[in-house]
Amino acid sequence: MKKDWFFFPFGSILRAMGGVPVDRSRKEDTVGKLADYLRQQRDLHIAITPEGTRKLREKWYSGFYHIAVAAGVPIELAVIDYKRRALGIFEVFHPTGDSEADIAYIRSRYLREQAKYPDQFYEFKA
Repeated sequence: MKKDWFFFPFGSILRAMGGVPVDRSRKEDTVGKLADYLRQQRDLHIAITPEGTRKLREKWYSGFYHIAVAAGVPIELAVIDYKRRALGIFEVFHPTGDSEADIAYIRSRYLREQAKYPDQFYEFKA
């Protein structure tokens, strides 16, 4: 999670829940560190929002994909569907190694109508 969220008292709570502060302004090999951490854990799930913002954004961050490939783990596609008032994991995706095609597929699985603010959702067309 963005390091700005790790302030008192929330920082202590987030760390206790397994939160990892990420400073995107510094080169820290976050992908490599998280992939190593995933490989060492028996039962661990990491939640990453690839848009990285609540604003309209055409391009996603791809770190989530590279972490999964490096760790050799599947990607669980999850959604908070505001229209249906539901949340959960709806698909387990196994990366093929073709990042462009895989990310295009993953993006195609999300719909504008699910978003809390549909006008801030960039609907990807493959």
